[in-house]
Amino acid sequence: MGTTVKKRSFPVRAMRYAWNLFRASIGNPRRTRLRLMMKFERRFGISLYRLSPWRRVTRTFEMKWTSPLPPEAEMFGNYPLMPGLIPDDGVVLSLGIGFYTDFDEAIVERTKASITMVDPVPKCIEYARSRPLADKFDIQQVAASATDGEVELFMIDDMGGLEGTSAVAKRRVGWTSKKVKVPARRVSTILKDSGHDRLDVLKLDIEGMAEDIIRDTLDSGLRPTQIVGEFERPWGMFQTRGWLREMTILLQRLVDEGYELYHFRDSNIGLQIEILAVRNTEQIAADEQE
Repeated sequence: MGTTVKKRSFPVRAMRYAWNLFRASIGNPRRTRLRLMMKFERRFGISLYRLSPWRRVTRTFEMKWTSPLPPEAEMFGNYPLMPGLIPDDGVVLSLGIGFYTDFDEAIVERTKASITMVDPVPKCIEYARSRPLADKFDIQQVAASATDGEVELFMIDDMGGLEGTSAVAKRRVGWTSKKVKVPARRVSTILKDSGHDRLDVLKLDIEGMAEDIIRDTLDSGLRPTQIVGEFERPWGMFQTRGWLREMTILLQRLVDEGYELYHFRDSNIGLQIEILAVRNTEQIAADEQE
């Protein structure tokens, strides 16, 4: 017989939310305003980005570096890919599971590629293993990182440590400032442990770690045919300025490596940049001849 969890009454939950909001507003009123904007956008689907100058700058930056998706691109869950570039023996690495596996399930249903899914959060691993196609997934409870060993990350919420949190992030984005250490592996190490020596698709939804991991992946000699993911902007004005400089260097490197960059957002909701990077066919052919 299962244990029944008593749900807090609405007044108690409302008071707790108000208290957390009050604490956060004292420490950083601008961050609190942005969080409320995000909640409003998710709830009503209406963009408030024009009220934030740095969000307008971020969106302009994204449009400057990217082109609209080509007609041959198809959506795999919430991310686009070029299905014609995924071979039958393709290798897909999905970094960040969360509680949304539509991308991973679409890979299994529509291609013959193998897929490895990575997430350090026990709740997310448990969710992935409960999905109908779980037997087709290679699921690993580890954080993707630019180094092997351990990495210290912020918890999104504090509901009993790593076992209770719903996600972890490089930057503080939740109500708590508490951190947790988790096992970490580089992309090259994850592939090696899974018996692969190449990568066709790299998907990243890893709360601020994408930039570091793409750099390390390229430094290791790997050139994924397609890279798709989210690049989360930091909250602060000065942090955003530094992040945009960092993104400029990274995107220029991808272009220099033969990648074509596409955006796939259909709205101005949210803080992040979302990009599909596809290596052009000439560069792929040159790699095969080497």
